[in-house]
Amino acid sequence: MNLDEQCEVIYNSRPKLKFCEWFDESSSLWNFTRHSHPYIELIYFVDGKGAVNISGTTVSFSLYDVTLCPAHMEHLDEKEAARRREIICLWIDIPELIIPDFLRIHEQDSILKNAFLKVYQEAKREKPNSILLEYAIKILLIEVLRAESESKEEGQFLDCVLEYIQNHCIEKISLDELAKLEHVSKSWLSRKFRQRTGSTVISYINRLRVERAKQFLVDTDLDVSEIAYQLGFENPKYFYRVFKEQVGESPAAFRRNCKNLRGGRTEMSELFYFTGGYTEPTLMGSGETVPGRCRGISCFSFDEESGMMKLCSVTKSTPNPSYILADPRAPYLYCVNELKEYGGIPGSTVSVYHIEADNGELQLLNRQFTGGADACFLALSPDGSYLMATNYHGGNFCVFPLEADHRLGSASCLLRHVGRGMDVSRQESPHPHQLLCSPDGGYVYVTDLALDRLLCYQADWKNGWLIPCGRQDIAGIPGQGVRHAVFDAAGEHLYVMTEMACQINVYNYNPESGAAELVQTLSTVSAGDAAFCLGAAIRLHPCGRWLYVSVRGVNRLYVFSVRTDGLLEFVQDISSGGEIPRDFVLSPDGRFLLVGNQDTDNICIFAVDLFSGALTYHSEVRDVGGVTVLALWKI
Repeated sequence: MNLDEQCEVIYNSRPKLKFCEWFDESSSLWNFTRHSHPYIELIYFVDGKGAVNISGTTVSFSLYDVTLCPAHMEHLDEKEAARRREIICLWIDIPELIIPDFLRIHEQDSILKNAFLKVYQEAKREKPNSILLEYAIKILLIEVLRAESESKEEGQFLDCVLEYIQNHCIEKISLDELAKLEHVSKSWLSRKFRQRTGSTVISYINRLRVERAKQFLVDTDLDVSEIAYQLGFENPKYFYRVFKEQVGESPAAFRRNCKNLRGGRTEMSELFYFTGGYTEPTLMGSGETVPGRCRGISCFSFDEESGMMKLCSVTKSTPNPSYILADPRAPYLYCVNELKEYGGIPGSTVSVYHIEADNGELQLLNRQFTGGADACFLALSPDGSYLMATNYHGGNFCVFPLEADHRLGSASCLLRHVGRGMDVSRQESPHPHQLLCSPDGGYVYVTDLALDRLLCYQADWKNGWLIPCGRQDIAGIPGQGVRHAVFDAAGEHLYVMTEMACQINVYNYNPESGAAELVQTLSTVSAGDAAFCLGAAIRLHPCGRWLYVSVRGVNRLYVFSVRTDGLLEFVQDISSGGEIPRDFVLSPDGRFLLVGNQDTDNICIFAVDLFSGALTYHSEVRDVGGVTVLALWKI
């Protein structure tokens, strides 16, 4: 039944309102058991967040969201997901209306809210007018179905625009022509295109042309001017300038250096990838409970030539190794034990292991308490003499000296954050997430999801101390929930992935002063999708030309090209090959990207196009047990 047919059924129906209430999370009206009923259930989120489980899949929603659950569809409201929840809930009886799927719409302009209010206000009158009530219900249902249809149509429309540009990029294309072709205004198309791709139409077309130019430069002996004309550039000088801005070198220099990019790899070392996850059920900061399917720390050998992985060993004795770090200088591996308590003592621990080089088996050396709950990240000092750890729910972080035999000494420093953010459900108290050393090693930045900041500490590596220097904190945007960050090789740009907003912040960074200026913010998903998505990992390609991020919920990888001025332009988004891509890594030569999909227990391997940075599915390893982290170690 299409939208027109559904609207006709609604128009000719006599809808009956079976339930109409406005209540919050303290109400006794909630039903936290799996249930169904013969009515269409409509909910408007006046405040807070929530989640519903449909056929084993959890759908999250928040402020201004509307959900529609079809009649007879079993669903379960998740109690743990309720955060200051306040809703308007309606049950409507129209047996002849067929709605096959659960719907979720993010309200943008209060049309749906007003439609809900008209139904609620009429129903709660002392003497409701049945005709007006029926009319209000019909309008509400039609508006909800129309909003859902328009949301899908907009995404499909932009897909068609992108496909047209990709197929005709060597022809003369302008924003005017595209707008006329698609029968939309230039301003609307320009705005939606920039939201989707992070660039203007002309910039996007030029990027596609430059990628094709790279292929011509490598595979043919055509003159640069001839290549420019074949790709739609009317002026070779303009092509030269665009190419150099995007690639960082002239077309002729790129042609000379391409052999180094393709075939100049040095003799390969033997590579191992270690993976970890949750070995026992664990309540996450986002509200859901992750089952403990991880078997421990697994070690895989990796063939750089073929891109294939092979399981070597599993170390089962460690609890919840949700983040691991391999020492790049020596055969040692560190992991957090993300716990609320260990051995009856509150808090998490950090474990250190010796790596057996022949098969990757691990031998435990010792453990130390981290001084807080739910340790989630580890980092080494620049000289490898100290190990740092963050405690997500502990709100603090610590520094451990590494002894001569690589055992962990007692903490030399323990610091706690204070404050909270604007989202009381996720940012109610500090949540340190990552530790990132500045390019020169003189500062350590601690990303805090709740404070929306990278808090700056001056490093004293002689004593293992971190000294707060708040004037150099790097601010995000309130409500973004900063998660992980990475510096470029020159130390002049900082890229920050945010968890709650699923956005990337780009900063110009001054290595001498530690000052940072926010110059770009890019969204990976739409505003509506961001409510049920979580930003995850962020990595730069070894050559520095491309940036990659993963987003849970939509379960996709996003690829961006890095311009010479450090700003990003969209290249590609592609399925991660599973669900909840929490972490990924790039092989040292940059030819492969490996992503761990936590909820589908697989590692997907993608081949990287060394001319465009784009990803192509290569292979996968299954039944790997809820991977949350991948760490490289090479002999």
